[in-house]
Amino acid sequence: DFPRNFPQNLQNHLTVCDARPRLCWTGVFRPLLSFDWDIEREGIESFRTALAAAERDEPAEFGALQPHELCQMVHVQLRLSSVGVAEVEGPINEVCVKILAQLLRYKLKILPFQSETELQNQMACFERGKDHRGTLMLIEGVPASRQGTFFRRPCPHRMVLCYNTEDADAKEASTHGEVKTL
Repeated sequence: DFPRNFPQNLQNHLTVCDARPRLCWTGVFRPLLSFDWDIEREGIESFRTALAAAERDEPAEFGALQPHELCQMVHVQLRLSSVGVAEVEGPINEVCVKILAQLLRYKLKILPFQSETELQNQMACFERGKDHRGTLMLIEGVPASRQGTFFRRPCPHRMVLCYNTEDADAKEASTHGEVKTL
């Protein structure tokens, strides 16, 4: 049930008395929200409001997520809250990113990678709104050769970069999709 890249000794430490962690909405949303919220800048009242909304509105899709998808979602959120960019090798379930965006009050944009210049141009158009704290971008199809070349720029936006595997880079198609806003 753990992601493939979790070493066996880490899995053993996370498993207590042969019981796997209980992955329920209330056990997941509180820490994820706490990691991301800046109480001093955004205020305790807005944090309480976000907590209440999360408790009241469990995403219907959450129960269908597999344990490895939940682990990946938590890992992505830890990266987003600390450096603003999460790098994922291969695809990620869009539902995980949608749940994070909804929970953290970010507008979700799903973009195909075309070039870093194009990405910067698209980001320049994103703004904060009264209903969202910034934009969470899911960038799909980033060539593996670009891994580690993105860095955190000060802005209200967060990025989840999904890198192609080396094999996919060799066959990379020149098709460019449309921007999806959820």
